[in-house]
Amino acid sequence: MAKAGSYSVISVQWFARGLWANSAADRRIVLLGKTGSGKSSLANTILGDKVFTPGHSSTSKTVHCQSETRTVQGRNVQLVDSPGLFDTDPNIPDFKEEVLKCMIECAEGIHAFLLVLKVERFTKHELSVADVICQNFSPEALNYTTLVFTLGDQLQEGVTIKEWAEDNEALSTLIQKCGGRCHVFDNRYWNNSQDPYRNNQHQLKELLNTIDQTVQKNGGRCYTNANLEKVKEKINEETQIIKAKPENANLSYVEVRKKAEENTFNYFWPILSAVHSVLLCVAFFIGKALSPESESKLSVHWCCTERANTAPSSIKVTMATTAADRRIVLLGKTGSGKSSLANTILGDKVFTPGHSSTSKTMHCQSETRTVQGRNVQLVDSPGLFDTDPNVPDFKEEVLKCMIECAEGIHAFLLVLKVERFTKHELSVADVICQNFSPEALNYTTLVFTLGDQLQEGITIKEWAEDNEALTTLIQKCGGRCHVFDNRYWNNSQDPYRNNQHQLKELLNTIDQTVQKNGGRCYTNANLEKVKEKINEETQIIKAKPENANLSNVEVQKKAKENTFDYFWPFLSVVGSVLLDVAFFIGKALFKRN
Repeated sequence: MAKAGSYSVISVQWFARGLWANSAADRRIVLLGKTGSGKSSLANTILGDKVFTPGHSSTSKTVHCQSETRTVQGRNVQLVDSPGLFDTDPNIPDFKEEVLKCMIECAEGIHAFLLVLKVERFTKHELSVADVICQNFSPEALNYTTLVFTLGDQLQEGVTIKEWAEDNEALSTLIQKCGGRCHVFDNRYWNNSQDPYRNNQHQLKELLNTIDQTVQKNGGRCYTNANLEKVKEKINEETQIIKAKPENANLSYVEVRKKAEENTFNYFWPILSAVHSVLLCVAFFIGKALSPESESKLSVHWCCTERANTAPSSIKVTMATTAADRRIVLLGKTGSGKSSLANTILGDKVFTPGHSSTSKTMHCQSETRTVQGRNVQLVDSPGLFDTDPNVPDFKEEVLKCMIECAEGIHAFLLVLKVERFTKHELSVADVICQNFSPEALNYTTLVFTLGDQLQEGITIKEWAEDNEALTTLIQKCGGRCHVFDNRYWNNSQDPYRNNQHQLKELLNTIDQTVQKNGGRCYTNANLEKVKEKINEETQIIKAKPENANLSNVEVQKKAKENTFDYFWPFLSVVGSVLLDVAFFIGKALFKRN
């Protein structure tokens, strides 16, 4: 029997060896994905039985690897649900132990990996997941991988998942690397749909056919790798040792197998306990070297946050002088639902929400409407972390937003979605907490979209309590948070799950915030500089005889254009994300004259 030391690093290969499955399951399928992608709910949808426990809180519910087998459309299907990647909770018990148990479950080989993602903007956060897969999955592993999207009801009517994905180069590349295999489900709304495409049973039939075709294309063999082979060999070795002992003569096959797997776990655990959790979860399936060098290389892909390095400048406050009672700026990650939220608040479809995999808000837009007795001006900014390198005029549009807000801002709305608050979402919170001054946070309210993902009877604050990182962010914003669903809560009879109720509460929160801040708007040295320049240009324009017949609106427009031309040379060299965040929050961008 090999000694533990001989496995100090499990040998690995970037190739899959053919293996005929000999278990009772016709299809052994492993679910992989980011925390909160909907893996557990998808597993229940596939098996037609609520055997996995989906989470409706802000943290991952899949703490333990779980394997279940059911007969599905004439096939014995074994699903293995793994803990979600990128979970923010450092106290998850036995994470690596559970991953190792999954590997033992799959030692006989895997027919298919299902990489689970959501129908949402494919940003740098989601790109990091795709990047991990593309960088670390061998070509052989990708031959067994199918992308499965959840939250399918977010697709526009008549649009297929492949058509939706075409807008994003990064996502299209990942799909191509997986042989073009992708499907879409909605675990909540498509169970009884009459639409032939937007129907879970139709999608399940197509998915199983895809897996059948994948197995056939791979010569009927399961996926395995050197790591899984080592585990399989160890299980077989332990099985023979157990059977050879007289005291085990009466043990059944199931009891022998269980004991062999326990011994295998105890053998490998000392080796793997020192391996990074996320690396173990991904690499033990895919066959990449479990070495310090590979771990260091992989860790580069986890971080997508661009931070400013300069210290905050001083913050000033000023009384509002515009006609709008409330000037509100929407900030948030690409795909958070800012444009749809803006339409819900204004009660008018004046902003264009996106239903593709890339951001639609490429231009800063400002609109004013009367809302519940107040003149509300909303400024919608381009989303952070967009993956599209060809977004036109991003920084120019951000500068235009700043010019719109030069008179001061009554409220920032930081827009997030009701979903697992993972390291990806945490990076957004981290940008805010690291870069927003305490003064800016005094004007900030968190607004969540996709409220229908909340369990019935649960408020947004109760949902958030499960996650320390999210709770900290809410506390830094004075406990201010609200929730909307731009699609399902417009005519809801539930007094809480109703957009008009939430809008009333949100506006009251903003009123209270303004009152708490002494009736003053938020501003900073940057916005003050812009305001001064606009006023200066206004006086210059008015002083010229040829402009005597210009209206105030025309003078203001021309002054803003001149201000843009003045500041643009300063800002064209500033990083896009830094500009989008820092110009609001007071990090010094301009040198004093």
